[in-house]
Amino acid sequence: MKKEKADRKISVRLNDEANKKVIDAVNKGISKSEFINNAIIGCNTTNIGELRTAMTHICNIQTELELITDMTTKNEIRKELNGLCHALR
Repeated sequence: MKKEKADRKISVRLNDEANKKVIDAVNKGISKSEFINNAIIGCNTTNIGELRTAMTHICNIQTELELITDMTTKNEIRKELNGLCHALR
């Protein structure tokens, strides 16, 4: 069992930009291991608070969108909101 755990350890040298991102994550309460694991598997959640705020704004825009009577304008805005939501996934 010890050998299996030892095989999962890696050692890397981070460039300045990557090191800053790790430090920022640690300052937000995320461990280095969790941040690096998430970065490798592609689901880093260091900015989850900002994403939640963005989604609140998107919902507010959607609510305001329903007040627009011009269907061409409404459909263009819906298309852009849809693209934004897909980008945030």
